Amino acid sequence: MIVYDKEQQRCKEYFFESIDWQLIETKDVVIIQMDSGALASVVSVGMCQVSSVNFENTVVPGAHVKKGDPLGYFLFGGSDIIMLFSEDTGFTLTAEALAPIKACELYVTLK
Repeated sequence: MIVYDKEQQRCKEYFFESIDWQLIETKDVVIIQMDSGALASVVSVGMCQVSSVNFENTVVPGAHVKKGDPLGYFLFGGSDIIMLFSEDTGFTLTAEALAPIKACELYVTLK
């Protein structure tokens, strides 16, 4: 369970005494500095019994990635991806709020 701690002004993760497979998640973060200097980050969350985040061997600190380059994969497919952008990326959401997004459907543009 993740809870926001108002005193420390940060999120904390709490585990129950008996952790079983439903509560195990693997999380990894890739921070990308764009040529413009703006930052974007990809938070990969491998959930439940799959619980795996696997990066390509080319994803290392200082590596140059281009649009379309694979970063990695989840073993057995799905889980969650969270994308965060600094204000100076020129991020524009093109998808309708709370509408389902289909595979390969455009949902954001960057300058």
